[in-house]
Amino acid sequence: MSHKQYLTTSDVITINKIVDTSIVILTSNIGDTSVTNPFLVSIGCGFIAALLHYFFLAAFCWMLCEGIMLFLQLVIVFSSISKRCRRAVIWAFLGPALLIILINIVLLMLAIPAMVRYYKRRQKHSRIKDKKKRRYYQVLKHC
Repeated sequence: MSHKQYLTTSDVITINKIVDTSIVILTSNIGDTSVTNPFLVSIGCGFIAALLHYFFLAAFCWMLCEGIMLFLQLVIVFSSISKRCRRAVIWAFLGPALLIILINIVLLMLAIPAMVRYYKRRQKHSRIKDKKKRRYYQVLKHC
């Protein structure tokens, strides 16, 4: 008993995009070689440009089809999920994100006082150095 495999819509779209891209590459290569032949330059340039325009347009249309298909598949999948399951899915994404944000806030609150202490200590040392410099200059003035 043989098992037949049927192509899904996604497979058909992917095959068409691959064929279209292959034709674009082939047409580009033909266009590159026709530039060297003076006879084909006059006739071939417009024809190659039209083919490239058509196949690029087709590629964008296939991408649009794939986007619509993906959207419909997602809408069908997520509309069939129950409210409880939907809440669980949301917390599966939000929970870890909120935990990381909370940990970062705690670390920031610990880092800010350390930075303030360092800045105050640095200012204190610079004031001491300024006082020593002033004394040194006063001594030099009196000499």
